[in-house]
Amino acid sequence: MKSEIFKVNVVSLCYKQKYDTTEYPIINDSKKAADILYESWDKDTIAMEEQFKVLYLNRRNQVIGLYTVCVGGVTGIVVCNKKILACGLKIVASGMIIAHNHPSGNKMLSEKD
Repeated sequence: MKSEIFKVNVVSLCYKQKYDTTEYPIINDSKKAADILYESWDKDTIAMEEQFKVLYLNRRNQVIGLYTVCVGGVTGIVVCNKKILACGLKIVASGMIIAHNHPSGNKMLSEKD
């Protein structure tokens, strides 16, 4: 019988790099980040649902990951900070850019923003 000290869950990390780092886009300015994020949105649903996304960056400001954290409704979204941090830590990101859309098209920040 195993002692209590060995009754723990095993955690493993796996990150499979699919592309060569020379292919990663570099974020030089906010327009480049906005362009990459805009391309990631489904144009058929962008006016119907709010989405919260994160671009993860390495130390050279290359995009090493894009993660859709959650999808909400027309009027709002609930974001889990743990998922954002867990993903960033898993891929050893040095930085991140967060973004979400307003299905209404309103560009003014809300109180919650």
